[in-house]
Amino acid sequence: MRCIRLLGNFSRSPLNYETLTSRMSKHTSNSPADLIDCIRACRSLQLVHRSELSLQNSSCGFLNLKLVQSRRSIEDKLYHFLNENFQEGLLKSDQNVVSSYLLTDPKPQDVSQIYHLCVSAFSNNLKNTAAQGLILRCGLSRLLQLEDYENAIKLVDDTIGSPEYITNRQIKLKRTLALWLGTWPIACGILSAMALDGYMLLTSMAMYSTMASATGWAFARTNTFDGLSRVTWRPYVNMWHKWIHQPQLVYFNRIVVHFEELHEINIRNFHNLKIRQHFSNMLLIKLDEDVILELPEDSKDVLDSTLLLLRNQLQKRKMVLKDPEEELMALEYWLTHGEKFTWDEPEQDPAEIIALNFKKLH
Repeated sequence: MRCIRLLGNFSRSPLNYETLTSRMSKHTSNSPADLIDCIRACRSLQLVHRSELSLQNSSCGFLNLKLVQSRRSIEDKLYHFLNENFQEGLLKSDQNVVSSYLLTDPKPQDVSQIYHLCVSAFSNNLKNTAAQGLILRCGLSRLLQLEDYENAIKLVDDTIGSPEYITNRQIKLKRTLALWLGTWPIACGILSAMALDGYMLLTSMAMYSTMASATGWAFARTNTFDGLSRVTWRPYVNMWHKWIHQPQLVYFNRIVVHFEELHEINIRNFHNLKIRQHFSNMLLIKLDEDVILELPEDSKDVLDSTLLLLRNQLQKRKMVLKDPEEELMALEYWLTHGEKFTWDEPEQDPAEIIALNFKKLH
């Protein structure tokens, strides 16, 4: 991505809405470099300052000209231009176009466009594991930044939860298991034919049995790891289901962690978030020279509904929330009346952190 020339077919001067539209209509090549250059050109036009936008539109009003278009119109035109390429399957191996679309400032705001473009690109890269991961990670990160958890779950379902992806994953796992299980009988047959005595045969079989067991254990651990922080499988879930749906577990864990870090204050994130300064829906109320921060009345209902949505979606997928380590430690502390626990000095006060950062800046 960084090797793209500074002035491409779309971003060369003069660059305005009319020239960009003309270049997009006449463009015939569908190389990833040209499409990324188109994204950069569109985003450059979107970065036009609002004062410049109002000034140009007012100065040209008597001629009925509009030299600068709104961000929405430019974004819609870019989306339709890229979507045509993905629907035609012209980009089956390059995932950098999607990442550039999602990560180049100003980032897209339309949830439906983000969702449809990621799903189209993912379906064109069913056999490219690296491309699948990058497309899904970028799309999911953008939806989580917009705090749209419902569509984030839908994106996971329609990509790594789609029937095509699951079928493809089943085929790969069956081939791996067949290769692993088929190697052992062949090796035993070769050893029995080449063995000079029974002791050598038994030794070789024991060695290959150990190697096969180690390989099987490594395969199982790789495809069913459970080292996630907040989400795990229910106890009755069989091993094959875990193998097939393990990617969904990973991304659902990411969604739950994002929700908790953004909307809940706990021991882990209290100091890092600096008293929730960036919490967008807090109200600032001043009473008798005292400043009080409190949430709007309806925000609690929104958070509760989102948490209920996450729990229901986890239940449908045979997943369950894990107990945080801090809660387990607190429970053990109360059950043992503080035995085997020592008091450590708490972390630095958040107010002191803010004061230190202020001194560094000034």
